[in-house]
Amino acid sequence: MVICMLIQLSAVPGFNQVKPIIGVAGISHESNSFNIDKTGLEDFKVRIGKNIKERSDRFFASRTSKTIIAGYIEGARLFGMDLFPTIVTGATPKGPVTDQAFDAMMKDIRSDLTSGLKLQGILLNLHGAMIAESYPSGDEEIVRRVRETFGKEMPIVVTHDFHANITPKMIEHSTVLITFKKNPHLDTYERGLQAAEIMSKIVLGEVKPVKSIVKTPMVYNIAFQTRSRNRYCHLLTIAQASLFHLPVSVKKIIAELRNFAPQTFPLVKQSLKFYSVITHGKCFLEAKGRGVSLNRKEALKLATTDQAAVHDQILHLRNQYIAHSGEGGYEHDLVVAALNHNELETKVIEIYDNLMVLVDIDTHLEIFDSVVDKVYQYVNDVTLKLKQRMLADLLKEDISISYANSMDYSQQ
Repeated sequence: MVICMLIQLSAVPGFNQVKPIIGVAGISHESNSFNIDKTGLEDFKVRIGKNIKERSDRFFASRTSKTIIAGYIEGARLFGMDLFPTIVTGATPKGPVTDQAFDAMMKDIRSDLTSGLKLQGILLNLHGAMIAESYPSGDEEIVRRVRETFGKEMPIVVTHDFHANITPKMIEHSTVLITFKKNPHLDTYERGLQAAEIMSKIVLGEVKPVKSIVKTPMVYNIAFQTRSRNRYCHLLTIAQASLFHLPVSVKKIIAELRNFAPQTFPLVKQSLKFYSVITHGKCFLEAKGRGVSLNRKEALKLATTDQAAVHDQILHLRNQYIAHSGEGGYEHDLVVAALNHNELETKVIEIYDNLMVLVDIDTHLEIFDSVVDKVYQYVNDVTLKLKQRMLADLLKEDISISYANSMDYSQQ
């Protein structure tokens, strides 16, 4: 997961009123390292163009499409920029791109971008899954070379496919990196618009991007990634809210809560409390289509009386306030009227509201933590037994039949 945060700055005074000129380049390729048939220059040539004018004509001919290029073009029009397109090309997915093809295209891109125009930013349209013979991440190398050519101050906004392999160096060399958010890729035009808008704000001095990358420990099959099928959502639900991982998540939250000083970031602290309650409660609740929940008696059979009491209090808070309203009456806001002390003129001088105080879980954090340990131990034991049973069952199966069934998604 890539995070780009835009920090507002004051406008830069004395900015040149002539439209900013933004260079555009791109080599898009989804490479298959197992394919021995390399991708050469001839695979790209049909889209490259012979010179700058031909490249420009082909580029702007895409303005009426719903591609990322059309998004760049419309974004430049909306946000007052001129685009200077160089090589913007792609090839059909195949084996790794040859060094000869890669270096030749990069040479032309650098030559065009440094041809004399004073660029104030560069848009790079890359797939994110290119492999070149000498570069495991061809996309990273493209951005590195462009950064090397123009220095650290040049804004470089990169757009990537949904299936990009993003490296830390890619984040380091780019100013902003945007990926498609949908699969199938129905938002390419919107991502182009977004890239152009962000570029405009950077050039005008309105924002200064700050970047970070987080790699979640999860891999899921491409067959389940489409948003038009329930498998995608179901798999994400399993990955993000698996019973096996929920107790670990709660323990991390409790650790954060313990580090909060009194009155420090009260809204953040309250959000963490809410999340810890919701997450812990999720393990024990049933929902249509979910299929799995923990039995309180079984999960807490090793818990002490105090631990069981705190668990019940957490679930009560979840059910009666955080997730639903109920007889607990937690949503009733306390209002206090402050009176003056002048006996000659009694009147209300102030009304204080928003004094609602939730059931305090701070004093129970240690017990809450120990409850989560018991739940985690129980889930771990059950999961281990389940795996052992599944393995024993599989050993009785005809593997060839199991394999055939696993490849037939219609049976799942």
